[in-house]
Amino acid sequence: MMKIAFTRSVLIKGMNKKFPGVWTRESEFFNGSKGAIWTGEGSFMPNEDEAFNHYRRDFEMGIHPELYEYLNARGWHCEWHDGGTILIYKN
Repeated sequence: MMKIAFTRSVLIKGMNKKFPGVWTRESEFFNGSKGAIWTGEGSFMPNEDEAFNHYRRDFEMGIHPELYEYLNARGWHCEWHDGGTILIYKN
């Protein structure tokens, strides 16, 4: 089954609704790169669990599994920029 990638604005709106504790900004506000989403440290899941943590073995590459699956199903993925910064890119 082919996935259709959501646009950045649609993905941000969906994330804000489903994961209100995960802050998001356009990547242009972080480093000027276009088309990605900036997020990271200080983000929390609805159950108050942290959204990102390099050291959690139950996370997918440092991303909470529920958020990881949500993004993957919509054609996006996370990349660590540094220990507290995540950039989300379209696949």
